Amino acid sequence: MSDPMDASRSRSRSWSRGIGVCPALAVLLALLAAVAVPILKQPEAPRSQITLPEDGLVSSVVFDSSGDRIYSDHKALGPTVLQLGQEGELFQGPSVGLGRCATMALDPGGRSLIIARESGAIEVRDQETLDLRQTLPGTDRSLSLAVSADGKRLISVDQHDLCRCWSLTEGQIQWEYTEQAGISRCTLSPDGKHVVLGLRHGEIAVLDAATGTEVARWNGHGRGSMLLALAFTPDGQTLVSVGLEGRLRTWDALADWKSKLDIAMPGGTSRSLAIAPDGRSLATGHNDGQVRVWDLSTGALLGEAAMANVQLSSVCFEPMGQRLAVSFGSTVAVIPTPGSV
Repeated sequence: MSDPMDASRSRSRSWSRGIGVCPALAVLLALLAAVAVPILKQPEAPRSQITLPEDGLVSSVVFDSSGDRIYSDHKALGPTVLQLGQEGELFQGPSVGLGRCATMALDPGGRSLIIARESGAIEVRDQETLDLRQTLPGTDRSLSLAVSADGKRLISVDQHDLCRCWSLTEGQIQWEYTEQAGISRCTLSPDGKHVVLGLRHGEIAVLDAATGTEVARWNGHGRGSMLLALAFTPDGQTLVSVGLEGRLRTWDALADWKSKLDIAMPGGTSRSLAIAPDGRSLATGHNDGQVRVWDLSTGALLGEAAMANVQLSSVCFEPMGQRLAVSFGSTVAVIPTPGSV
């Protein structure tokens, strides 16, 4: 009969000899254990997402004023409504269709959805039903749109660097402004008094919204650094700009557009910018697939979330500011705002 203690000592010696023969295995196990710890500490951000047909990019997403709907400018389907369920899941709703979409904008007052077609025409549709209300004539594709807070004025910038101000009540052009250096983006101040244009060579121009007369211009991001995104804080006191060189800058709209913050952003440049409803923070979507949230008063990075391995196209805060809609490729996702939870 064998002694149990002898058997135990034999197994112990066998295990020791195994480790002695395979030191590389022990090292590998130790390395895997060390790597596993930080991975476990960085779970993927919870999200709801939906992928639309892959033959069309989603370059813009916008929440409606209720936070229950997201409008996406799918390039093949046309602007498409995404409905949020009670558990936060996303469902595909109706699409406008009828031709390819270049870009879109939502009336802040919740009345109209503005759609710029690849053909150059601009459509004004009912935000709830998507029914066509009017068509503004155009022959060149629009690159950027902005709607006034009262829903009566539309600013458009086309591919031939022509900025137009439209009266949406009359369906007519009020003024035009051209820039030989090229215009890439436009936005309107919340009070409707100023149109701000981002120029292709890094300058920022401010126009009187009533007349189209230029009232200010400065070198915002350095010559050769095209303006990729522009937005005002809800109170209209701060303008935020993002340039191709990868910097985010803020400007004091009450003090002759004096520079306030200058942030060198990690992760490559960002083509998408959204300001939180309370005006205290902003979100950017980057080439490295990360969403980053910044404190607007200090420039501090509040949080970030990995979304994809491709460039993010658009970000948008929901009305309560607790969630973000993000688009990449033909996918739209909704996540908790990084840094808020």
